[in-house]
Amino acid sequence: MMKKTTTWLMVFLFFALGALAGSLGMQQYLHYRFSHFVQKGHPARTEILLKKFSKELDLTEEQKSEVRTILVETEGRIDELREGFDPRIKEVIDDSFRQIREKLGEDQKEKLDVFRERLMRKAARHGPPPPP
Repeated sequence: MMKKTTTWLMVFLFFALGALAGSLGMQQYLHYRFSHFVQKGHPARTEILLKKFSKELDLTEEQKSEVRTILVETEGRIDELREGFDPRIKEVIDDSFRQIREKLGEDQKEKLDVFRERLMRKAARHGPPPPP
């Protein structure tokens, strides 16, 4: 009986560890793909989107060229919007952290500062989200 229980426990443990490893591996892969996508910038994003449009819509070469032009112009327009909105969004975020800070004790304020710094580093590393 003990031998049978040990065997089943080992099998369960083996599968549980396999599932955990697969889950962590997938998480790392998706993180890599997303950060790689963002870091490559506009040209790479434009080409990826163009491939998706082309595949879904069966675009001709002329249509691909026209869609590429539209995507490049869209990236530029989105950049212009970000330049105007990013400082205002930062002001809103700064204000919300200031308001939260007022509600906290001293030890909590220190933790909030550390938490905010971690968020800022992460945001700087990943950059702005890609356009739709």
